[in-house]
Amino acid sequence: MRSRAILNWVLLGGAVILAAVVYFLPAQKDRPPPPPLITGMTPEKIEHIHIKRTGKPDIDLVRDHRQWRLTAPLHAAANGFRADALASVVEADSERRFSAVGEDLSKFGLDPPRARLQLDHVTVSFGDRDPIGGRRYVQVGDVIHLIPDYFYQNITAETPDFVSLSPLPEGAEPLSFTLRGLSLRRDDSGHWTQVTGARHAAAQAVDDFVHRWRQAQALEVTRYTPSDSHDTITVGLGRGRPALVFDIIAKQPELVLGRRDIGVAYHLPASQVQKLLTLSPAPQKAGDPDR
Repeated sequence: MRSRAILNWVLLGGAVILAAVVYFLPAQKDRPPPPPLITGMTPEKIEHIHIKRTGKPDIDLVRDHRQWRLTAPLHAAANGFRADALASVVEADSERRFSAVGEDLSKFGLDPPRARLQLDHVTVSFGDRDPIGGRRYVQVGDVIHLIPDYFYQNITAETPDFVSLSPLPEGAEPLSFTLRGLSLRRDDSGHWTQVTGARHAAAQAVDDFVHRWRQAQALEVTRYTPSDSHDTITVGLGRGRPALVFDIIAKQPELVLGRRDIGVAYHLPASQVQKLLTLSPAPQKAGDPDR
């Protein structure tokens, strides 16, 4: 009796599996194949991105040890998320494609193109939007494709948008912090000490101050044109790198730190004023983001 029950369960299981195969197999056959990609490249292997736009300076991004650097029109750590988004265009879905040979490219905004994106040895030229589907005409070699439009929005961003949101470059090892009435130094053993200040803070407060600077992230980076003099905070770096000098442009309604040398300004929440400009942060209010 027991063996017969087991046999019934086996037969029932087989029937369920067979029914599932019969149910799903037609769906697999009827499902259209995924759209082809505009290139056969892999975003993670791209090492150089060059952007040429009408009326805006060219942008050069170089991948260095898995990190992106902006090398033109200014030198700075790059916004890695934006650089990766640009590189991902090589895997954009081609909703529709046709040969560019014999076509009047001006009809698609490709003669001249609105912008050119060179990824290593491959150039993607961007034209107009398709008025019906809202996709963007791009040309790769002798083929015109229709791809999502958000790639073009990244390309046309302003130069500061390509700068990293971190005031301190990733991997930087600060050696000192100097601002009005306060000076901090790191000794050869890696310990931080307060050199000057109205009152000496606890060692943990000094360590916390340095940690907050290492973790700081701006909400946005904008163009900065130096004007009147401001208080400054200077961050000394190791490995023979020049010190970073930040102008303290504003504290309300947000903290704005400007880099005169590269012409950009970092906009941070006002809650960062106490955290980045003093040793003892103000008590955190309920709902205040730790940024």
